[in-house]
Amino acid sequence: MYFYLPNLNTKIISKDYSGHFFAMRVKVGDQVKITDFKGTLQTVKVTFVDKKSKVIVFEILGSCNVPKPPPKILFQAIPDKNYLEKIMEIIPFSSFTRIVLFKSHNSPKYLPDINRLNRIIIRSSQLAQKTWSIEIEAVVSLDKLAQEIKHANALVLNPNKENNCLTGDFSCIVGPEGGWSKAEIEYFESLGLQFASIGDMIYPSWLAGYSFDIMTRPNKINTKTFLN
Repeated sequence: MYFYLPNLNTKIISKDYSGHFFAMRVKVGDQVKITDFKGTLQTVKVTFVDKKSKVIVFEILGSCNVPKPPPKILFQAIPDKNYLEKIMEIIPFSSFTRIVLFKSHNSPKYLPDINRLNRIIIRSSQLAQKTWSIEIEAVVSLDKLAQEIKHANALVLNPNKENNCLTGDFSCIVGPEGGWSKAEIEYFESLGLQFASIGDMIYPSWLAGYSFDIMTRPNKINTKTFLN
């Protein structure tokens, strides 16, 4: 597990960011890894803990810079609110670097709380030992994404299409619960996009993008093992 600290120029962790340290019962003498989610990873040793004021002091033992991963985008049609939060919980365990949310024909009518979604991603990114944050784009309509989709090497997930998932560094476009409308399918076809299926099983919207990422990796994992 990594711990998130936005400012690595300090050796004091205030109560604003020490909550996770205390939740994991970090104590004096422990060596932990902290990151700013901007590519910097430090190994530190805890030298002082004050539970009353929620302050932790540490000394730096080592530091390194991790290269930024290649871009890989999940274009996600907005699903139900609870499902959207599930996506943010599991997406740090994938190789996606950005999430672009958009409204589709079957998307529910609500405005996602981007700040809350960012907090969920930060929490899960610490567990996933990420050193770079996953970016969340503001909600946009599908037609405004046309140019970006065409240049993102993206496949449209559709269980009704025959194309099997390919192995490679693809971005993907995932629909909401209820799937794509006929007009949306025609729109994707007009853009010349390729469709893909991740198997006979129809995956829930919140799991489809993550499953796609696993199945297109060079060393594929059989997700049915986890679902059975």
